[in-house]
Amino acid sequence: MKKYALFLLAAASLNAFASCNDDDDRHESNPQWNGVSEMVVKTFNEMYPDAKNIEWEVRNGYAVAEFYTASGAKGDDENTKAWFDNQLGDWAMTESDVTSANIPQAVLAAFEASEYADWRIDDIDMVLRNGMELVYVLEVEQGERDIDLYYSEDGVLVKSIAGSVNNDYSDFIPQQPTGSVTDWIASNYPDARVVDIDVEDGGTEVEILDGSELREVLFNYSGSWVYTKTEMRWNRLPSAITQVFQSSDYRDYHIDDIDFYQTESGSFYRFDLESRDGDIKIDIATDGQITPASPVIGTNPDPNPGTSGTPGMIGSDYQSFIESTYPGARILERDYDDGYLEIEIWHDGREKKVYFDGSENWVFTKCDYRYGELPEAVKAAISGSQFAQYHVDDVEMIESQSGTWFTLELERGDRDVTVRIDANGTIL
Repeated sequence: MKKYALFLLAAASLNAFASCNDDDDRHESNPQWNGVSEMVVKTFNEMYPDAKNIEWEVRNGYAVAEFYTASGAKGDDENTKAWFDNQLGDWAMTESDVTSANIPQAVLAAFEASEYADWRIDDIDMVLRNGMELVYVLEVEQGERDIDLYYSEDGVLVKSIAGSVNNDYSDFIPQQPTGSVTDWIASNYPDARVVDIDVEDGGTEVEILDGSELREVLFNYSGSWVYTKTEMRWNRLPSAITQVFQSSDYRDYHIDDIDFYQTESGSFYRFDLESRDGDIKIDIATDGQITPASPVIGTNPDPNPGTSGTPGMIGSDYQSFIESTYPGARILERDYDDGYLEIEIWHDGREKKVYFDGSENWVFTKCDYRYGELPEAVKAAISGSQFAQYHVDDVEMIESQSGTWFTLELERGDRDVTVRIDANGTIL
């Protein structure tokens, strides 16, 4: 009964865009229904009694209905797609095209205050999934770059995916975790809104909104809690933690990222730091103790993130790419960075970050270099250029399908520049 009520609630929220009906389009003998189960037809009719211009297809065990709403004919911007489990008849997800006039003001305000405010909004979708938080997806672009921004109704940016061409959201269909996972979430975060669930061989990752806080909760293969991770900003850190960092040997490093981990063995703040001598991660425990984060993190399905890392929650396709491209690499961590899936690996004695876009295509790989490790041709190019008097703040090697080069961040006084140089010393 609870799931049936959810169906009707979902239909009511989306039928604000709907109107009259053409019964002929809905007849079960219509060829468009070929392969669609009677249970799906029944559920669809109950949820969307006013749908028209319906077209069906069956994909990967799901019956997908594409239909149009009352305010326009086929071809306008107000079409809808709904996914149903073709065996059980259960509704899974609905995606509708909407305009900026039909999204919450909180979403528009969050976008206008974001780093993407000057990007052009190309399209807006509303995505409602069974048991999940309703999200609005703003497809934005600037030049040749495009990115999908996922916002909750109250304007929290919960996900950003770069370069996605999969606009049917089939990868966004909610997965079902074990009962122990849902029970743990309900017990420890009773007011949380579930944003996404990712179930892989190594475990289950649940993204939740706890108030306005976005948290990643990881469980191992047996459904036991491993850790909760929350991204932090410097100005939100406890004063005791900022004082410890500012008094440490790492105070002059550039802070690239801070995450707060809660585990059974304790809680700590993980700092991702950058310098010209290479990057480093450190952990600052809540009692102020500083320890280097372990650089080699395996895919043990039941790890302790404070010492040995996180399960291999990266998917088989990504795993295969890494195994073939970087033989012997060990998976360290998975995260999202500027819309890309970032998978950290340990390979050939270095930590490397491998980036994939929203279409699961490899985009580039980067790793840190010390200045002294650079090829002589690169150092000679800098010393013989207009940047000879600049201080080298950071060095990275970038690999992509278009080639390999070194990126040097340079500074002199108040001026900062970034220079790209290939291994032969050519400034790009």
